[in-house]
Amino acid sequence: MGLREALNSFVACVPIIVANEWRESRREAPIEPYRDKRQVPNLAAMLGLNPDGEDASVLEMLLILEMDDPDNPPLTALTDTFEATGSVSRALQAALSVHGDPLHHGAGHHAVRMIYDVREVEDFRAALDRRLDSGERIYGIGHRISRTIDPRAVVLRQVLRQRVKGTELEWLVDTIEEIALIGADLLRQRKGVTVFPNLDLYNAAVVSTLGLPPEMNTQLFAVARSAGWTAHLIEMHQRGVPPHL
Repeated sequence: MGLREALNSFVACVPIIVANEWRESRREAPIEPYRDKRQVPNLAAMLGLNPDGEDASVLEMLLILEMDDPDNPPLTALTDTFEATGSVSRALQAALSVHGDPLHHGAGHHAVRMIYDVREVEDFRAALDRRLDSGERIYGIGHRISRTIDPRAVVLRQVLRQRVKGTELEWLVDTIEEIALIGADLLRQRKGVTVFPNLDLYNAAVVSTLGLPPEMNTQLFAVARSAGWTAHLIEMHQRGVPPHL
């Protein structure tokens, strides 16, 4: 099997694994993919969503926004390992081992937990102050590259607002906005840094509107990143890194 065929198989298998594990966790039988549908509608169907409805469209938008991001630790682990070993499997394993870290692509569902925790307290500023005092992070604000609001966050904020309008989750957007403003102000006062909302402030919240638990965002993020990682490996191979599986 050549490099492209192996990577295509990887990209094709990741959503099947994620969906089947989700179904298994609920003690539900796996759903077979359709032969005549694209990857995202198939993933939606295997998760138990309508593959032709709005949920599938939202899922596709989310995965596109999460597909690639330069200069992040999982990507660094991928490229460093591939350059050092030429091993596709070891490079992908290295990326996946870093992927779920709360400081990286596991941050989204931690942000949702934080939002629910803070909402239980009348004084948001005091609650966020206590988080910082105890060494915890304010998830979803700040980015190693973006020096303004993450444009992906702008898109997902609007998606979330539309999804929760008129539902019991309508409070979610306003609470997130207040946490972002107060959190940024606290970090400016405490550390002298200026931060803005990033993707993780909204992505897992959007996932929860699909009827999926927020922690599923980390697995769905891996589905998206599998395509981005594949593109990087192919590009490195084209630049002369000899691969093996």
